[in-house]
Amino acid sequence: MRISRILAALVATVALAAASTGTAAAADERSGRVLAAGSGEPVAGLEITVYELDTSSGTAEPGAVAGSGRTGGDGRFSFEITADPAVEEFFLFVDGGTDYQGGWYNGTGVLAATPADAGTIGRSGDIGDITVIPISVSGRTVDADTGRAVPFVLVIAYEEDYSTVAGWAVSDRAGNFRIAGVDEEFALRFVGVLTRHETGWLGCAGDVVPTVGESCTTSPGDKGDIRLDRL
Repeated sequence: MRISRILAALVATVALAAASTGTAAAADERSGRVLAAGSGEPVAGLEITVYELDTSSGTAEPGAVAGSGRTGGDGRFSFEITADPAVEEFFLFVDGGTDYQGGWYNGTGVLAATPADAGTIGRSGDIGDITVIPISVSGRTVDADTGRAVPFVLVIAYEEDYSTVAGWAVSDRAGNFRIAGVDEEFALRFVGVLTRHETGWLGCAGDVVPTVGESCTTSPGDKGDIRLDRL
């Protein structure tokens, strides 16, 4: 009986310790969601890093890493704050990769270019939605009559002067293309000669038009299906 009581006491102690640990971890957990500006679609695969607020130099700067996470398919992320309990303020950085503009969370759902323009977060709670700006353009080249994918189309992004190349790509066998590093208004030119399709500029209705005058400039994001006429 005595051994049974001792074992029961040990089990209760372990359970209490586990519950206390779980409560502490939950109290120091942050979460949020990342959405693409314009479309409002969730953004997956972005790295989130949290830094301690360091004021040792006299100004607020990022210090040691205090936690990190990665956005899932629904755009959500979560991480635990691993810093000393005495540290109460942190900077949050979103790495936008090649498709989105990264930056420092400023406390209002958008990102700032530098820590000096950013806000800080505390140790717990949901941060809410963070909006990131696309810096790539993507789409799919398809036959205007059949809707089937058109591969091997050269897609060129030009700045608004229609002469300076901002980037280019070639559509794959599924017709998909993506050009990274474009973050302003630009024009898209499609060269479809390899598959006997037309060459021209992106029109205002998702088609391809022969002249600059008939074309429309566009902005980063997914353009969907681009229809090309067969020659």
